[in-house]
Amino acid sequence: MGTRISVITPSYNYGRYIDDTLNSVHYQDVHAWEHLVLDDGSSDDSVARVRSHPGGASIAVQQNAGLAATLNRLVEAASGDWIGWLNADDFYLADTLATVTGLIERDPTLDVLIGDSVFVDRHARTLRLLPSHACTRGSILHYGMSAKPCAFFVRASRLRSIGFNEETEFLMDKWLFAELVQSGAKSMYVPVPLGAMRRHGEQVSTKLKGSSGDQERKAFRQAFDLPWKGVALSLSRWYGRGLHVALKLTSGGYWRELKWRSAAGGNLRWWPMLDLDS
Repeated sequence: MGTRISVITPSYNYGRYIDDTLNSVHYQDVHAWEHLVLDDGSSDDSVARVRSHPGGASIAVQQNAGLAATLNRLVEAASGDWIGWLNADDFYLADTLATVTGLIERDPTLDVLIGDSVFVDRHARTLRLLPSHACTRGSILHYGMSAKPCAFFVRASRLRSIGFNEETEFLMDKWLFAELVQSGAKSMYVPVPLGAMRRHGEQVSTKLKGSSGDQERKAFRQAFDLPWKGVALSLSRWYGRGLHVALKLTSGGYWRELKWRSAAGGNLRWWPMLDLDS
C-alpha cells in the first residue's frame, strides 16, 4: 500500500476562498489522500461550501478554539502517514501530492519535505515566487520560516510527537520547525513550487506587526535561549539574515524568483484547464 497523505485545513470565515482550497486537493492526480477540514466557528458560508463540495472533504465544526488548537485536533484526527497543512485561503498547485509522494517514498527516513510557494492575490493571480531553502537550525532559530504551510509536509508520527504550541497565536509554524530541528528531524528541500498562498487584508498574519507579534517573538527567543534585546538581538538577526541569504543563493532561489516575474498576473487556478469528462 502506498503512502497516504492527510491534508488538514483549519477554517475560519474564508468561505469566499475555500472552494479553491477544496478543488486543489480534489483534482490532484493522486488518490491516496484524505482532506480534513475543521471550522472554528465561522459566521460566513464556509461550512455550507465544504459540505456541498463534491470533493469528499470531511468537515467538523467547533467554536473558537484558536488556530493552534484547531491544528492539533486535525493532526490527531488524521489517518495518513504524512500531513500537509493547507489553510482555507490557500491552494495546492497541479501534481503537488504526486510530487510529494514520489519524494518521500524514495527516502523512508525523511521526516519533513519543504518546497517553494507562490504568492497570489485574492483572485488567485500570481504576484511572485517565494523560494524557500534547506531547513537548518541556525536559519530557523535566528531568522525564521522560509517555507509557507502550503509548501511543507511532515511525517504524521513526528508531527504528533511535537504538536503545535497552543500558547502561540501567530508563530506556530516557526515554533513547530524549531522543535523539529531541535529533535533531529531529517528534512529535504526541493526547489519546486508546491502551493499558492493568498495575500489579502484579512489574514491573521498581518497582525504580527502589532504588540502581540512582538510578545510572541520575545517568548520564542526566550524559550530557545536566544538573545531578545540589545546588541545581542541585532547580531542574532544579522546572523540569521546572512544564513537565509546564503542558503537562498546556493539553492538558486534568487534566480528562480527573477524568472517567475514573467508569470506575474497569470491566474494560478489550474483545475479549470482539466478535461473533467475524460
